[in-house]
Amino acid sequence: MAKTGWIARVAWLPAAALIAATLGCGAGPEMAPVEGTVTLDGKPLEFGLVMLHPLKGQVAQGLIGAGGAFSLSTFEPGDGVPFGAYRVSVLCYEGHDPSKASAAKGPEEGFLLGRSLIPLRYSRATSSGLTVDVGPDGVRDLTLALSSRK
Repeated sequence: MAKTGWIARVAWLPAAALIAATLGCGAGPEMAPVEGTVTLDGKPLEFGLVMLHPLKGQVAQGLIGAGGAFSLSTFEPGDGVPFGAYRVSVLCYEGHDPSKASAAKGPEEGFLLGRSLIPLRYSRATSSGLTVDVGPDGVRDLTLALSSRK
């Protein structure tokens, strides 16, 4: 009888461990799509990089393509952006189109040298003046209208 009592007392442990493991493995933050366009003085920026900087956490980023279009990702391509408030920065350097960077070096290689084609204030989240709030519906039409004027 002692064995039956012991077995009855520990038989629930595997089920409890499975439940705890399932609950402990969160799916990560809730994500939403963020897409839009970047213009400089009303004309589309044809290449560059858009970055969203949260107060804490991972930076989201996406390459600027034809017509100034971009789509942002945070942890893996196409995953979107966690809900929250962000400061925005934009990078675009002469002769350094990140879409033409080698896969081995990554898109950041396209931003190491060259003259900025946009005012430098946009390259820093703290000085760009650009912000965005991402909620459950995401942001599908974010327009980042940059100006060469001060």
